[in-house]
Amino acid sequence: KNVHAPAFYFDFRNKRMVDLQNNSSRKLDYSLNLETLTMLHSTTPLLKLAENGKWLPDQARANLLQHIYVNRNDLKNWAHAIRRVYHTPVLENELMAMTSFQNLDADKISVSLQENGACQINWDGASFSLKNYPGIVKFLLGGWLEEFFYVTCILPLMKEKLIKEARLGVELTSAASPDSVYQELDVAFTNGKRLFIVECKSGHVLGEYITKLSAIVRNYGGLGGRGILCHTEAIYSKVIKEKAEEMGILLLRIYPYKKDYQNGWSGAVQALRKFVQAE
Repeated sequence: KNVHAPAFYFDFRNKRMVDLQNNSSRKLDYSLNLETLTMLHSTTPLLKLAENGKWLPDQARANLLQHIYVNRNDLKNWAHAIRRVYHTPVLENELMAMTSFQNLDADKISVSLQENGACQINWDGASFSLKNYPGIVKFLLGGWLEEFFYVTCILPLMKEKLIKEARLGVELTSAASPDSVYQELDVAFTNGKRLFIVECKSGHVLGEYITKLSAIVRNYGGLGGRGILCHTEAIYSKVIKEKAEEMGILLLRIYPYKKDYQNGWSGAVQALRKFVQAE
């Protein structure tokens, strides 16, 4: 009204733009990127995506991801031991902010980080050297699942052209405070029509995770947005499953198969493909 512009809204379900002033509509043939989708639906003025989250192939990290997946229980024990020492959120944040340390040992895993970001991981006879990974602690404490989901589930659907754009570790900022992160998303992607937001949990899933993800999806994806909770632990709670179904959240479990590496996520890819293609 302030600029005397026509009032309209996007009907994503029926792929139409509705003109509220003339009570008319027309069919849309469009493909929207992540930034446009978040700006269209968010209540935060001039929300934008930070320039991060674009995945770059790295064979050393790919080898580490595969080792983590096959030996996930070792990493779980390491994470529990580390969190017993750094037992408060403040201490854990200080650990993740450290630019160098030597021999962060627990169970079968030892991790070292140099000032230049180079990281060395010794894991029960296996050795991994990463040239530039200053965020290795955050990665090992749970962030690995975000990258694993991206590599194993997102990339195949991008090759099939079902997913148009995807980001890892998305940071949303606003015009009011461009240097501050307004909201963080584990993974976000779009098929050109909808915004999909993914939350990754490598531990037990709680009901509050479903509620929080549903609110985030509404805030940034609108009525057409979709939420996905990627997890590794089995969900036995009927209440959590019913809540997810009621809120339209896809529960996507990546199984820890040790003998058959690829089949551990093939079912997840199939479920994700069906979810993305649904009207």
